[in-house]
Amino acid sequence: MSPVHGYGLAPLRGVGRDDRGAAEAVEEGMTTLADLDGLVEPAACRWLRARAEEVPPHQEIVELGSYTGQSSMWLATGACGASLRSGSGSHVTCVDVWDGPAWPGSVLPSEALVTFMRRRSELKLEPWLTPLRMSTVGVASMWVCPVGLMFIDADHDYDGVFADVEHWLPHLQTGGWLAMHDYGDVLPGPARVIDEILVPSGAFADISVIAGTGMWTGRLVRPW
Repeated sequence: MSPVHGYGLAPLRGVGRDDRGAAEAVEEGMTTLADLDGLVEPAACRWLRARAEEVPPHQEIVELGSYTGQSSMWLATGACGASLRSGSGSHVTCVDVWDGPAWPGSVLPSEALVTFMRRRSELKLEPWLTPLRMSTVGVASMWVCPVGLMFIDADHDYDGVFADVEHWLPHLQTGGWLAMHDYGDVLPGPARVIDEILVPSGAFADISVIAGTGMWTGRLVRPW
């Protein structure tokens, strides 16, 4: 089976994901993790890791839009950390098409995917992290696993963000966290969906924007 899966009804979990030896090896690589470059601010990455540690093993962590995998690795080390402490942790599924043109100052999507896979291998995160090379909406239509933490950082156009919210939020469990990146004026799609749909819905509590970042977060308090 290819290391980058192009299909999936439920997360494709790695063999040995609760192996304490593998988890300890990942913990030893935390210095490398902190040095990863990417587009998500360090404070936001630390928040993602902390929330990932709290997700129970029967719920999945989903990231929409992964690019070079900076935030993906932080999420997976959170799942790994839970395995190290309690013997069981969640798993991260990353959905991205890794296709299309690059924007100014960025690497080509094909190069980003190579970087993602190399980082996953170097940090020994294969048991906790599965990439799906598909559209976010395409995966959502087949998804069957409850989600405890969702990070949306994919298509930033309003229609794209709206589609991700519409198709994925029904999978987010009550009490689970939603994080959305690039909340601000530069890329208005996420802010419009948040301000016009999510906040007025009353479905989220503990809403905040992490200081010094563009990361909006909220905890779902009723089924979407």
